Amino acid sequence: MSIYKHILVATDFGDECEKVAKKAIFLADNDAKVSLIHVLEPLDSIYGGEAYGATAIQLQQIQNEINKNTEGHLKKFGQKMGIPEENQHLQVGHHTKEIRRFAKENKCDLIVVGSHGRHGLGLLMGSTANSILHGAECDVLAVRVEKE
Repeated sequence: MSIYKHILVATDFGDECEKVAKKAIFLADNDAKVSLIHVLEPLDSIYGGEAYGATAIQLQQIQNEINKNTEGHLKKFGQKMGIPEENQHLQVGHHTKEIRRFAKENKCDLIVVGSHGRHGLGLLMGSTANSILHGAECDVLAVRVEKE
């Protein structure tokens, strides 16, 4: 029996995301709800508005296409992990803020995220896992993933 009722798995579709999801599913022990979240940074925040001569309408069209493609990746990954489609969530915004917001609004009691265990400058600058940990209102499990 799991000590958690709702586990949120944050994924970036990286090489090690399957390891992270499997750890969360193991912790759920067929007892807890498992949700999957992927957060896309909006193009206008990445490019600072109209970039490279693109209009706001063109940026929105590109964003819509990226959203559509990412929804396909999310669905495929969720299906592979056995996470129902209604528990798969694509958000647009700042990844750390959106993951914490979603967890709070959906009463998640554990967030599972991959961590590369950075040292030195990477540690000083922070990481997604670290940012989630320091602002979350629930437990956070950082699963160590290795960079090849």
